[in-house]
Amino acid sequence: MNKEQGHGDHWNTITDGVESFMEENLADIIAKGKPQEIVDVKLKRRKNPKQILSLLSGEDDIKALVLNEVKKDKVILSSLYPYSDKGTVVELDLEYINEWSNGYEATLDVSTPSEGVCFGFFDTMYFKNKDKYKKGKRYKFMLSALAYNCGSAQQESITLDEETSNKLANDFNKVNGNQEECEELEKPITLDMSNLVALFPCSMDYPDDLQFVSPVSNVKLSSFAGMDLYKMNIYISRDEEPKEIKIPLYAKQSFFTREPKTNESISGVMWIFGHLVE
Repeated sequence: MNKEQGHGDHWNTITDGVESFMEENLADIIAKGKPQEIVDVKLKRRKNPKQILSLLSGEDDIKALVLNEVKKDKVILSSLYPYSDKGTVVELDLEYINEWSNGYEATLDVSTPSEGVCFGFFDTMYFKNKDKYKKGKRYKFMLSALAYNCGSAQQESITLDEETSNKLANDFNKVNGNQEECEELEKPITLDMSNLVALFPCSMDYPDDLQFVSPVSNVKLSSFAGMDLYKMNIYISRDEEPKEIKIPLYAKQSFFTREPKTNESISGVMWIFGHLVE
């Protein structure tokens, strides 16, 4: 269960000052929001469902999704977070549902069917789809990510000492069925890191926040509410095609001194979000 449940940090991926950003833009976001639907959300330990009215605001790849609780005499703004319908559709196995205390937001723990890569993401449409989920089942989700921080990877290679080099070579030979001692290698061994793909959770409490390393491709300019972003594809799983999985990552232009180049390796911390595709 998440220790803190909110979206302040998620908006930090777009702006350097969330409070001032909301003061300047909240009214406009709501005013331009297009009503989507009213959903009755069933809740535990509550007889009557909550009615949630969703508004979608924005014309760019990144939009704002506004959730409002509808009551008899008023409408209450209950949640506001980034949303995108321009992500990558990926088949994933649902491992666990981390439902928030309000009963209509959640992060989902998932794994890739082929390699078993495990990670979490915030489900932007959980309020609508929560009753459709069963743990252990496979679903199609559209995924995107926003960077908390990122930049060019500092190390494109790692040099191993002699002892580690010999152990690595021996282990490789054993895995490949060669039990003989490895031949004398030129020391030291240098590992090429330029094509490394890695994904690590930052915390068990926040499974949708992940550290990553990946080459980038298809770099473009993007924006949200006047904030300049780069949009680029990164790997979250890499194997022989078609098993590789790329998703769009949006990152502040201020993270970089120049536009990232195709196949340049970047690293950082990102928030993954997405929704069910039917």
